[in-house]
Amino acid sequence: MAVERVDVEESGSPWHEEHLSRYVYATKYFSGKRVLDIACGTGFGSKYIAQQSPAFLYSADVSEEALSMTKSKLESETVNFEVGFQNGTKTTFPDNNFDTIISIETIEHIDDDLSFLKELNRILAPKGTLILSTPNGLITNPDQGIPSNKFHVREDFPDILKKKIEEFFVIEKAAGQHIPNSYGPAPFLPSFAKPLMSFNQRVLSLIWSMILRFPVGFRDVVYTILRGHKFYPTVSDYTFLEENLEKAHVQYYVCKKKG
Repeated sequence: MAVERVDVEESGSPWHEEHLSRYVYATKYFSGKRVLDIACGTGFGSKYIAQQSPAFLYSADVSEEALSMTKSKLESETVNFEVGFQNGTKTTFPDNNFDTIISIETIEHIDDDLSFLKELNRILAPKGTLILSTPNGLITNPDQGIPSNKFHVREDFPDILKKKIEEFFVIEKAAGQHIPNSYGPAPFLPSFAKPLMSFNQRVLSLIWSMILRFPVGFRDVVYTILRGHKFYPTVSDYTFLEENLEKAHVQYYVCKKKG
């Protein structure tokens, strides 16, 4: 499993809002539940879960540095939690242990993805929910080649991933993560691929790239005048729509345990 870390709290970075929106969309599955945040990374998502009053939260990762960062974020929260090392294909948890498992941008890092899904099925309670997101290979890998992200072992097309998931789970919702059209091609996203862009999108991209050079605070002022919104999308700007999944940069699934 290749380890990738994104500093989502870096000043002026778009990734905090883009990543956090995936946790926010799953809010209703946290309160009063035993929750596993598998591959928790630096812990920003776990901190959000902790604030939703789960019965118990386990934040797991394979990086000791990431676990340390996560623990420091959770220590100020009034929640029953544990932070620990776990191999996603062979965890130490008993069967049927969690009501909710959330796996955000994880499966694309794992060589044996079927073993990962099988293990999540084993440790999920019979009526539990799995929330899973991963890049959409139709957008991030338009030439059907090796992923450009060196940390990813694959970036599945939706139809391929659905078949894998359905071996172990029933998919209740298959959605794509989108931003409003007013953001144009959103160059900071993996969907920023010139061969897929129209002429107007390329013009917007050029404008975006020029404003990117401005100081962080000034970007929002200029972009609000030009486009009517902040430079980067906020959590509330992102939507998860079942239609147009194939055109989304991220595919997002809400699943129930099978069998």
